Amino acid sequence: MRRFVLTAIAMTVLAACQAGVTPLSDEDIRALEDGVNEHQEALVASDFDVLRDQHTDDVVVWPQAGPTIEGIEGAITSYEESPAPQNASVTSIEIEGYGDFAVIRYTWSQDYLNAGYDEPVPISGRSVIIMRKEEDGTWRAELAMWNSDAPLPESGGD
Repeated sequence: MRRFVLTAIAMTVLAACQAGVTPLSDEDIRALEDGVNEHQEALVASDFDVLRDQHTDDVVVWPQAGPTIEGIEGAITSYEESPAPQNASVTSIEIEGYGDFAVIRYTWSQDYLNAGYDEPVPISGRSVIIMRKEEDGTWRAELAMWNSDAPLPESGGD
């Protein structure tokens, strides 16, 4: 998988160096920003149709402390099995790309109502997503990875 990410990043960089490949348009950047915000809204609403539409069929997902998920069915199952946040927002976003590829880096904040708590627990983190523009003009995630800023659980051993 590391080779896949490095290849995707290298393709984006090489595309930028090729004559005739243009940087992302303002319209593309707005569409990508809107997509990230729609993703957060879909997580809160558990809207799996929107989440499905935002990913390629062969998406690769690298969740924090979890196994690699390959393919849209695995990604949707992961969303279905995860608790939905009560609130979610994007706190910062950076988008770069050329032609039909883009890399999105963003930070997020989500609130979860965990068992045993009276108030939602805030969690923040970071995500990196490699996006591909389809022939119909829709941007879809080809690779998604994230992690939270929450401390890792302490191990029981020495």
